[in-house]
Amino acid sequence: MKVLRCLVVAVSILLCCGALLPAQKGEGEFLVPIPDKIERDTEKDAQGLLQFVAHKAEKCVNCKGRQVMVCQHCDRFDAGDCDSCPECKNTKEAKCRICAGTGEMPDILQRAPCPSCFGAAMTVCYVCNGRGKFPVKGGGKRPQECGCCKGVGAYACATCAGKRFVDLPLLKPSLLEAKAADLKKAIEAIDAVAAQVKDFESTGDGRKDGKAIDKVSAAGGKLLPVVQRVGKHFASVSKDQTKGAVWVAYKDMVHTQWDATKHALDYYLKHQKRVLELCLARAEHNEPLTAAKK
Repeated sequence: MKVLRCLVVAVSILLCCGALLPAQKGEGEFLVPIPDKIERDTEKDAQGLLQFVAHKAEKCVNCKGRQVMVCQHCDRFDAGDCDSCPECKNTKEAKCRICAGTGEMPDILQRAPCPSCFGAAMTVCYVCNGRGKFPVKGGGKRPQECGCCKGVGAYACATCAGKRFVDLPLLKPSLLEAKAADLKKAIEAIDAVAAQVKDFESTGDGRKDGKAIDKVSAAGGKLLPVVQRVGKHFASVSKDQTKGAVWVAYKDMVHTQWDATKHALDYYLKHQKRVLELCLARAEHNEPLTAAKK
């Protein structure tokens, strides 16, 4: 069996937003924008205020506009090891996880990558490792259906409700019109969640981890309701997967689930912090000018 790979490969990802650097994709890898390299051009209007330049659609850096990519769920297995793929329905090609099948890079001022599924619209069942079944000793070729995911091999992502993207931080009147002080509070909320994620250690017990994730979720406050949805999805899936506690490797399964969740959530936080920083720089330029005119 191939070595289990995470939904996203952090190493060998060589690109920045808008311009793809020379890179090679190895088996099981796909390309994602590096958060601190993300940029959004601005221009001065007649009053000298900075305005974001209108979003210009560009081909997805990962699928090159094809809208599909090699199915990452299937790619984790040898032939015949996963005969019912929840992501591509056995076509071996799935919607691109970076552009959600649009073929174009999303506008960072409109939506953010899902911090639970990272564009897959599902999260893997770690009890059966995404196969939806187990080989039964002495059972011949007939496998046993996974009692946690009911043979599906994955769980529908409740964080993004299958949309693969989520909303931006909840600022009033909007992210683009928010005051510098409010943008700073949102950045502080992201840093608070990041600190909780860093300190969180899996207990190896899915039910306990599910309850403990509340502290991570609460750190985002009202500004990051998406993080609360991550907590609810994680807790729900963890509770369901406790049915697999009878397996010898159960603790390892729980640790693996948290590692995958942490990876996606960490990327989301870095991505959104960068977007907020870009908005903050614009607000800090504009506010003194606007105040002077008043």
